[in-house]
Amino acid sequence: MVLLLSLVAATVTVNAVPIAVDFVKLDGDIISTDEVIEVDRNTDLNLKVKVIGLADADDIRLSAEIHGFEHGVITDASDIFDIDAGESRTVNLDMHLPSRMDRDDYLLRVFAFDKRSSLFQLNFNLNIDTARHGLEVRDVSFSPGSTVQAGRSLLTTVRIENQGEQDEEVKVTVAVPELGLQASDFIDEIESDEITTSEELFIRIPNCAEPGQYTAEITLSYNDDYDTMTEQRTIFVEDGGLCSIEAPAEEKALIAIGQPKNSVAPGERLTYPITITNAGDSASSYALDIQGAAGWATVEVNPSNVMTLKPGEIKSAFVYLTPMAGITGTQAFSLSVNSGDETLKQVTLTGEIDGTPAVEPVKKKSTVRALTIGLIVVIVILIIIGLIVAFSRMKGNEDFEEFEEEGEGQNYY
Repeated sequence: MVLLLSLVAATVTVNAVPIAVDFVKLDGDIISTDEVIEVDRNTDLNLKVKVIGLADADDIRLSAEIHGFEHGVITDASDIFDIDAGESRTVNLDMHLPSRMDRDDYLLRVFAFDKRSSLFQLNFNLNIDTARHGLEVRDVSFSPGSTVQAGRSLLTTVRIENQGEQDEEVKVTVAVPELGLQASDFIDEIESDEITTSEELFIRIPNCAEPGQYTAEITLSYNDDYDTMTEQRTIFVEDGGLCSIEAPAEEKALIAIGQPKNSVAPGERLTYPITITNAGDSASSYALDIQGAAGWATVEVNPSNVMTLKPGEIKSAFVYLTPMAGITGTQAFSLSVNSGDETLKQVTLTGEIDGTPAVEPVKKKSTVRALTIGLIVVIVILIIIGLIVAFSRMKGNEDFEEFEEEGEGQNYY
């Protein structure tokens, strides 16, 4: 399809730019001037315009424009070029539709012009709407500011606009990956075209964070977590003077280990509770290592011999040792708490196993219980027999009294 436009004045003829348009493509599809093209705001438009020279021409420029946006004209223009008669050339024009454009009908105007010729113009009808789901970060605010001292808190609030058609539930996350820091907030609902602000998201810069520039990532998860978007901001960390007084390595974890108070019988298990508190400024993993128990007991750790703790978090684990058959007396083993290649604590623990099998008390209890039940049965039987005898005697007395009464009213010869 070849489109050619010329401008003719009433008294003077001004030649139009000597080109013909072979096609105009929008995002890869050929478009025409008699259709309505549906596009979403906050998207990029890529135009490809192929022109053919009708005569030799110099200093030609193509441009595309969309008017009606409150904050300016949306436009792009090519570099100037020369074209010979019969020569073809394809020009790329790129424009971004701002997210804050009104949803309405617009004209996409494509122009060709040079130094002297009349303007060549094509008009395409656009209907600009919005996507079903779409969020925009309008603003990110840091407190006390984008510069924070090591050891201090950084509070972040995020201002969000819902530009989609649907109301959204949103998870807002701010993270500083280089420092291993992250905090999140949940917003129950942001209505379409509504702007809302998150709660303050709290993160604490470690005491010994290296002074310098860091990237803060703000991530929005929405549409049932099917869609996410991330924006970045820059923060600056200054020396807070607290690194020198940070807790030494051995105090970054507070470890408490319990020792059984009583001895156990063979078949019963010894229980050793371990409680670990992460007193450092970053998450750490701790591993329990038991040595020297394999020869006299089976070992079990519940819930796991490896624990990962966030700063300030407290977790407990239990080491269970079940003595093997024939093992008695005082037995010992070693328990170590390790973090990476460092041993934070190592202790020697003992367990006392007496020689009486754990099942004997159960048998004695069973015998006593059986004797008790037997005695109760005997007592119940005796009570029943006593009731029967008493009832029989009462019945006999009643019969005898009736007999005497009948005898008084009769004479026997």
